[in-house]
Amino acid sequence: MSSKRNPLVLPPSLPTAARKLFERFPTPAGDDEHSYRQHLADMLATLKPKDSIEAFWAKDLVDQTLEIERLRQVEAGLLEAHARNADRTHDAIERQLAEAYAGLAIYSWAQERGLDHRTNTPEIRAQFAKIVEEYLATDPQSSVSQSRPADPNDIAQSFIHHSAELDRIGRTIAILEARRRSVLQELEQYRAARRV
Repeated sequence: MSSKRNPLVLPPSLPTAARKLFERFPTPAGDDEHSYRQHLADMLATLKPKDSIEAFWAKDLVDQTLEIERLRQVEAGLLEAHARNADRTHDAIERQLAEAYAGLAIYSWAQERGLDHRTNTPEIRAQFAKIVEEYLATDPQSSVSQSRPADPNDIAQSFIHHSAELDRIGRTIAILEARRRSVLQELEQYRAARRV
């Protein structure tokens, strides 16, 4: 990523004073910078602000929209985190069961060949690993193959575990959405008053 920023594309209808102020607005750095600038350019192109006040409202709308998007991503991440942990735990248990089964099966296999199942020879290790993989591949309960769909119980447990955080995020999103609606109403009222 170059250190020089891409200039923000401003609509031609925007007055010079507003253009200078937009140059001083901080934008998020890193990966979010391009997305932020694109959202802002799209909003300015859609609203076609005629003066600085309308341009600032457009920027407020973008700021609030992006913040809502970020909070929704955090919300989804909290719900999925517990489900991913449940998947990892389930996979670990399945592997332990497979290894326990292989430990019993290797005894018979080694006895048939006149080998001592307790030795750590490459042949014993290879057969043990083969039995584990066959068990995991044939066991209908096993999800180590990553084919198990998300369990609603996992998400429910995650919701319960993170309910306080999810509640705060939900309230913050509601406040931001109310502010966004308010900005749109103010913009419409401002434009209606200017027309009169």
